[in-house]
Amino acid sequence: MKNIDFKGRILSFLSITVLLFALSCQKEDPKPDCGCDGKTYKKVENAKAVYHGNGVFTIAKEASSGNIYTVACKADSAWQKSADLKIPDYIISGNLKSNCSFEITLIALPDYIQITAIKKL
Repeated sequence: MKNIDFKGRILSFLSITVLLFALSCQKEDPKPDCGCDGKTYKKVENAKAVYHGNGVFTIAKEASSGNIYTVACKADSAWQKSADLKIPDYIISGNLKSNCSFEITLIALPDYIQITAIKKL
């Protein structure tokens, strides 16, 4: 009888151990859905934009919102800074992606843009 009770305890211990091991095999840090690899939250088509350099664009006002400050996922060294920051001289299309800051900040952080088409005016 003692032998059966001992085997039952061992079997219970092994079952619990296997269950705990299976539950612990999850991704520790899931990748956030943001940045250039994140999902698109808005598409921009043929929008007027100003280029500030270093991949940074300001997309001119749309009817539904104000200017959009963005950073290109892939900057091109052929792009030239806009001569007048008040006059858009690029037409761009692309996919807007959210930034990866989930904390409250005192400054506005730019979102990312995956540019699909760009033309200098």
